Amino acid sequence: MAPAYIMAIITTGIAAAAWLGLVHAMAGRHRRLAWLAAATLPLSFAVNDWVKRPLLVGVARWAGVERPAEAPFWFAVLVLFTAPVTEEAVKALPLLSGRLRAALNETGAALWAGMALGAGFGLSEIWWIARGIARSPALASYPLWAYTGFLGERVAVTFAHAVMTAVTATGLVQGQAARGYLAAVGLHALLNLEALLGRMGLLDDTLASLWIAVPLAVLTTVFSRLCRAARAGEEPPEAVIFRRDPS
Repeated sequence: MAPAYIMAIITTGIAAAAWLGLVHAMAGRHRRLAWLAAATLPLSFAVNDWVKRPLLVGVARWAGVERPAEAPFWFAVLVLFTAPVTEEAVKALPLLSGRLRAALNETGAALWAGMALGAGFGLSEIWWIARGIARSPALASYPLWAYTGFLGERVAVTFAHAVMTAVTATGLVQGQAARGYLAAVGLHALLNLEALLGRMGLLDDTLASLWIAVPLAVLTTVFSRLCRAARAGEEPPEAVIFRRDPS
């Protein structure tokens, strides 16, 4: 078995354990919603293989873009927002089910349903990326220990996917679906900005390795505020995300 797949197994186990631990510690009576993670498990492969890749490859060929560092600004913006726009939409698809929507009659339920949907997507993304590594002659021969960075990043990104989908779900239940979705897209773009700047040669390796701490800090703050709003059951998500706490 390729080392990338072995590390994917380890990473999936750690990320799933962290997710279930968070649910057990914080979700309370909404723990029953954790099963919704299964609904998004196939969606990372679907959106990456059938939407994102064909779109970006097609536009790159049309525009004659061969190297990211030489891409025009508009193409860089397209790359930055393709994943946020498509992934935040596909992760929220199960929320269109009338039966599920009816069950999300309070902010707390929406929060943990969104967390579950995002976590499932994040777990499947581990395997989509591992497949790409295993298929790459330049990367597939690396020893197992070389993928420790992959492990840490994917565990963190699984949490990030959960929070971003929770923002969308909470907005939907509060009657602010567009604002919730756009807020999730913005948070996702912040998370992906490092990869784009690195590919364009605008961010050195040291800063790139530290970048993930920035969006994680923002997402942790957003999660904390959503949890407080869920307990209060009265504040809309955009107010929770963007307001300043009283000093």
